[in-house]
Amino acid sequence: MRVTYASIQSVLLACFLGGGAAMAQDAPVETATTGARVDPDSIAPRDAIQARLARLRAMALQAAEKLPEGETRVLQAIVMDTAGKVQWRQTKDAPWTTAAKEATLKPGAMIRTGLRSWMMLRVGLNAHVFVDSGSRVTLPTMAHAGSTLRTTLQIQRGRADIDVGHVGLTNDFSVLTPSGALAVRGTGMAVAHNALAGTQVYGARTNAMNAIAMQYYGSKVQHMLSGPALSTQRTPDPAAAEAFASAGPPPLQATESQDREDAPDQTTQAVSNTDPVNQNVRVLLAEQQEAISDEILEEEFGDPFAQDGFSWYVGDNGVVLPEQRAEVATALYWDMKLQHVPTSVDPYNDGGHRVAKAFEGSLFYATRTEDSAGHWSNGWYDPSRAQYIHEGTESTGPLLRIPWGEALPTGDRPLPETYQALIDYGDANWDPQHPWTGSADLRTMLTFVNEFCVTTFDGNGNRIETCRQAFANAMNAILYNEQYGQPGLTQYGAAMQDPIQAATWDPSGSDCPMCP
Repeated sequence: MRVTYASIQSVLLACFLGGGAAMAQDAPVETATTGARVDPDSIAPRDAIQARLARLRAMALQAAEKLPEGETRVLQAIVMDTAGKVQWRQTKDAPWTTAAKEATLKPGAMIRTGLRSWMMLRVGLNAHVFVDSGSRVTLPTMAHAGSTLRTTLQIQRGRADIDVGHVGLTNDFSVLTPSGALAVRGTGMAVAHNALAGTQVYGARTNAMNAIAMQYYGSKVQHMLSGPALSTQRTPDPAAAEAFASAGPPPLQATESQDREDAPDQTTQAVSNTDPVNQNVRVLLAEQQEAISDEILEEEFGDPFAQDGFSWYVGDNGVVLPEQRAEVATALYWDMKLQHVPTSVDPYNDGGHRVAKAFEGSLFYATRTEDSAGHWSNGWYDPSRAQYIHEGTESTGPLLRIPWGEALPTGDRPLPETYQALIDYGDANWDPQHPWTGSADLRTMLTFVNEFCVTTFDGNGNRIETCRQAFANAMNAILYNEQYGQPGLTQYGAAMQDPIQAATWDPSGSDCPMCP
């Protein structure tokens, strides 16, 4: 049997995590290598480490051997690392749990990642999955049946990068999206799905994934070789020992056998709706699609157009006409991006970031509290804005007054990350040759704001609504409002449709809310 270094590496971690131990449906099944020791040798330290690694490779290959006919073992996934807001739950009725390193996920687990967040998973005996930000992913199936490793990954929205190792078994790795099903025929690929672009296939970011995997894998090697008490497969890590070792019902119907050799190029790895794998998962896709679609409507980061605080401004009967939502999104992007605007946009003041200034000032004002003695507390503000807090008067209380053109806050905090997400989205999607024309872009941008509101004021419904209201107020004041019963862009909002080519400001116009 031909075994490459990459193949061995792909199952070494499974060995560390109890890959050689599994449970049958009636009783535990223990392999012959479970208690095998990797005793230190009386030779040079470097040679000793190499000898130990050789023994570990042998154990890992045994963990990936074919099971007896009719035996199925349901595997698990383990969280290797996360960043930002990442949550998972085992069933749709279970509460969301913050993902932590070493947590184990069983088949059926649902995952969601927030703004500028990600999760790296070790799935079964041979795969890594990197779940990108803003994604919703489910793992319906993870199983070892006979000579086949079967895995199903469902992407409701967002992106997941998949890296599959070949360990001498048949790989049956399916990716489901609302558009259909695909199969991973080579070493890996990335699949993304959103309402605008549908399902798209890319090359996997293997370098980034390998860096995370090797950091995690390296810590396990250090742990295994750190002393005689830890030099066997019986590591004192209950989460790791439990990984990949539970039993359950049979997985999906078997698909066609997958070639163990790499596909010649990325395109041949993706199999469209006509592939037999689509026939095997059609029922599962339909059932889970209906359940998850219903659940998304109830999710806390739902449609901002229908939520209290936003709906009065951008809802079906709001101030912004549906056909002009794209223009509001465009103006919002450029206002967030430009610290200084051209004189053709505003000859009187070159300060940009006006929505941010209005939003933060409104949010600060609305979240203040007054005690029984009439003393006001400060409202919510980003720590970098403390210099702009003014005492105000006895009747107004403290105020947050940020000048136009002041740089946006930076750093690893909710507000800077939200602003950066708005800018990143525009950088990636706005094109002067093909400007935005629909509602989807504004909906996505307000979803970033909504996530900020929900996570910042977690559990306080009134504060969440107040936060949304403050941002809607800012857009209403700066970009688009209703004058004399006629809704439309302000002159500033109109100029910000393409500020580089903006028409000259007309100070004589009746709608000049930004004039000094």
